[in-house]
Amino acid sequence: MNFKTYETPMEYYPIVKDFLYRNEITNVLTIGLLRNAKADDDYSKCFYCTGSVNDEIKIALIVHGLHIILVTEDDHYLKSAAEYVSSVDIDFPGVIGPRPFVDLFVEHLVCASKKDITLRMSQRIYKLDEVNDIQYSNGYMRLATHEDLEIVLEWNEDFVVCEGITANYERMKIKRQQDIDEETLFLWIDNDVPVTMTNLSKRTSEGAHIGLVYTPKDQRRKGYATSLVAKVSEHALQKYSYCTLYTDLGNPVSNSIYMKIGYNPIVDSAMYLVKK
Repeated sequence: MNFKTYETPMEYYPIVKDFLYRNEITNVLTIGLLRNAKADDDYSKCFYCTGSVNDEIKIALIVHGLHIILVTEDDHYLKSAAEYVSSVDIDFPGVIGPRPFVDLFVEHLVCASKKDITLRMSQRIYKLDEVNDIQYSNGYMRLATHEDLEIVLEWNEDFVVCEGITANYERMKIKRQQDIDEETLFLWIDNDVPVTMTNLSKRTSEGAHIGLVYTPKDQRRKGYATSLVAKVSEHALQKYSYCTLYTDLGNPVSNSIYMKIGYNPIVDSAMYLVKK
């Protein structure tokens, strides 16, 4: 297998675009990260790589922010990819990708790198084409503003910690400010108080991704997240053909909520973290 690396997502995306779009829903996050990358960002700590056989891409490996993102449809080259990753200087806290490929890749990576890598979260990717008729909770949806930034960052930090990742406050602040400026960050308001947030992120040409769904503990089990995700999905479908989202399979409540809204399961994935 021939491995080739690239300096920036702008250089990399045209090379892997057709490969990624063969499984658009599975790769929606990766497509969005690369497609929406900004030329003036710092990519010095990122990693963009293809693994090819006879000039045909079989594996893509990306570090764009935090984890290694694995993209493949073939388990024959996972050992070679793991050995290559272990041979180069890449700093990564974890690995994410579709199952069963990511599980096999991590097995090989543990052997090759001698790192202690454990399963953090079993996930599922859902797709929605039409929002079901549901009962909404009290309140209404509105766009987040810069006046909401303090509470948004507090919730964002809690969200990241729940995923087992050390929060990078400055990076988080830049991202959430961009969300506000681009009108992709939404809040559910009840009695003039923000009670839930989510954002539209990492969009492909045809679809939008719902992410960063967070409700503080004292506001949970009131239907706020269901209402906000449904309204934001409805809003997104005015422009896009479909919406996607990731769920934690260890949380049956959230999975049932999204299916109630109209989201259908597409593929399972997993997040692994490197033990320090």
